[in-house]
Amino acid sequence: MALFEDMEGLLAKSSLKSFAKIIDATEWALGTPEFERFAREGIADLYNHGLKKEAYIVGSGVWKREQLLRITADRTETQRRFFTSKRRALMWLKSEGFSLS
Repeated sequence: MALFEDMEGLLAKSSLKSFAKIIDATEWALGTPEFERFAREGIADLYNHGLKKEAYIVGSGVWKREQLLRITADRTETQRRFFTSKRRALMWLKSEGFSLS
């Protein structure tokens, strides 16, 4: 909950028309069905604020990727990708016009 509240606060203070996010889920444990519901709602709010690219670092496991597919939307105006390393995720976001600055 705190993550989404912090992101909403940052977005409210900015004049960004679009943005990307990178999430390192390599040490993340799978969430409960309640977590999935809450996360879907929080991510939907981010889409409404201009989220265009989502980079998820999941390592080599497939379970995290499957749960992330359930909580993120399959949208034409937003692209999501899954990576085994932070370096590859950052390279993709940079190639798409986003940076960490």
